[in-house]
Formats: sequence, structure tokens, C-alpha cells
Amino acid sequence: MNKQNIFLFFILLLLFGCKKKQEVKYYPIPDALKTACLFQKDSYWIYRNDSTGAVDCTYIYTNPVSSNTTDYSDNIVDYIQIPLSSSLISQFYFSGEFFSNVMRSDGYPFLADMKKYNYCCQGKTAFVFFDDTLSNHRGVQGCTCSDNEYPAYDVDRYIQMGIYSSLKVNNILFQRVSLTRSMFQNLGNLGYNKKDTIDFYFSPGVGLVKFIFKVDTSNSSVVKRATISWSLLRYKVIR
Repeated sequence: MNKQNIFLFFILLLLFGCKKKQEVKYYPIPDALKTACLFQKDSYWIYRNDSTGAVDCTYIYTNPVSSNTTDYSDNIVDYIQIPLSSSLISQFYFSGEFFSNVMRSDGYPFLADMKKYNYCCQGKTAFVFFDDTLSNHRGVQGCTCSDNEYPAYDVDRYIQMGIYSSLKVNNILFQRVSLTRSMFQNLGNLGYNKKDTIDFYFSPGVGLVKFIFKVDTSNSSVVKRATISWSLLRYKVIR
């Protein structure tokens, strides 16, 4: 083997025989996000149905779960899951960056798993923490539900509708309340009407002060639209 062939042999070894290791990134949860969204055990929020007068107590009965997972690029991502006792919401969830199979714009989504209106993902986008001071952000949040069964995906688009410098709810004044509209867009086209939306009013450090469902409440092919509003009566937040 002449020198030229030996040189070519080593070049081929470098190109094909040695694979570059993929850099694994680590995404911790920013402190500012924890300040806005991390609520501790024994916190509670009492909501009233604005039409019927029915009352729900959403209560944190155990310590939040802090752990990490990997995104689709095998990066390590911290997350916090807050289990809830409630007839309305199963849990809150937020993370340092992505969690599995999530597409979104820049920002950190705070997810609320609404019991009647979420079947697969960690929750619907109820608030998004952004580093900038702009408004009217929008994005997509979703996940893969199953490899072999339908519906295969749970997807919703969200729009930041605006930010109130102050908002009074049931005679309680809240500061800097962000309104985020989460719009159902199930790719499997089963279970949801694409016109279904939830408007979330979120006050950083306090939580959800109001949420309004605009949904199809029928159990058949006949569409029966309804608006269901819940607003905060009393609360105790431990941080």
C-alpha cells in the first residue's frame, strides 16, 4: 500500500469510523419562573361557577414533584409537577425548556391539566413566562399520546391575548394578570371541536384567578355551544 493510499485510509477512518458525540444540554428551571408558578403544599384556591354558583376548592395536598426528563434531542430538562385535589384541575406543570415531543415558541409554558378537557398531555397552556416585555405572543404546545392508537396527538395553539396591569375579580384586586387563550386542535380530530377554547387569567405568584371555557358540551354529533366561567373567591398561596 503506497503512501497516498495509506493517507486516504486514515481520512476515511476519521470520517466514518469516529462518530462525534452529541452534546447534551441541561435546562434548569429559571428562578423567575419558580417565583411566578411554584406553589407549595397546603396552598388552595376556591373558585365559583359564575352561572350556577357551584364552588370548587383546588388544593395542593402533597409536595411538588421536582425531577428531570429528556426532550426529543436527549437534552436533560428539569420539571416541576404539582398534583392537585380538585373537580376542575388535576395538576400544574412547568419545565426549564422542552418536555417530550413539545413544539413551542420561545418562553416557558405553565400548564394546567383540566380534568374534562385534557386527555393525554401534561396540560393546556394557561400562562407563558417570557423573558422579553413584548405582548401578543403565540405558539403551539402538544405531545404524542400513543404510537399505535388514535387519537395519536394532543395539540393546542395558544395566544397571549393581553396583560392587565390590574384586574378585579370578586372584589379582589390582582396585579399584572396575563390572559392566555388555549385553543384545542386535536390532530386525530376525535373528542374536541376545533372551536373549543379556554381563556386563562393568571396572576404571577397568585395563580389562576379566572378561566372561561367556550366548548361543545354535547355528547353527540349535534353541537351544543356553552360558555362556562369560573372565578376566584378566596385563596391562600404558600411559596
